[in-house]
Amino acid sequence: MAHEFNESFNSAECKDNGACALGDFAITRQDMQLKFDSQANGKLEDAGVLPKFDLMLANGDDDVIELKNPFKEDITTKQLKEAGVKATKNLESDGTHTTVTERKDGVKVHVGEGHDVIGKNGNKVHIDGTVLIEPNGKIRPKDKTGDVWVDDKGREVLKKNEDGSVTIDTGDGGFIRQDAQGVKKVAAIRSRDGKTFEEIDTDSPLGGLRPSDLSKPRK
Repeated sequence: MAHEFNESFNSAECKDNGACALGDFAITRQDMQLKFDSQANGKLEDAGVLPKFDLMLANGDDDVIELKNPFKEDITTKQLKEAGVKATKNLESDGTHTTVTERKDGVKVHVGEGHDVIGKNGNKVHIDGTVLIEPNGKIRPKDKTGDVWVDDKGREVLKKNEDGSVTIDTGDGGFIRQDAQGVKKVAAIRSRDGKTFEEIDTDSPLGGLRPSDLSKPRK
């Protein structure tokens, strides 16, 4: 700790004397960057965009500071756990949320939240949500659009929906729908040959296909 203090003191002193070693200059720039980041994070915390950090001083001569990570939340439910699916929800630096699911075969799906950005001219620009697939050698795109993914037997196991969510075959015969806010279990039916599936809107009195899929014929 004493050594680190002396380095910081020397870097500040060298600015007054006008003679600095390269290492002193690097340390000074690092100190300035840390101060800038701290101020920026403080403004975001005060505005409620970022949660405040909880700091814990660990025992030891170096007074190590451990940061609890407030950005990652385990949202794995009992149903997901039984299906072998892990799920987390992350708060990104821009204040938006991203969920990540992982099937027991290692396939991961990231769904990011869309948001508005104010440009320099004051115009509002909407950034669409994002979907990132980590196939891990287990699944592949069905066609060039990348909206539907299939397994090694050609069976559909993942579909991107028009609202930015993703419907996923958990691998145990069940299905989940994932968006940037969370993950929930849904119902779906497969075609007679088992190659395709359609999600069913169980909240509808008719119990039919989801509204965005009503134009698609059942197979």
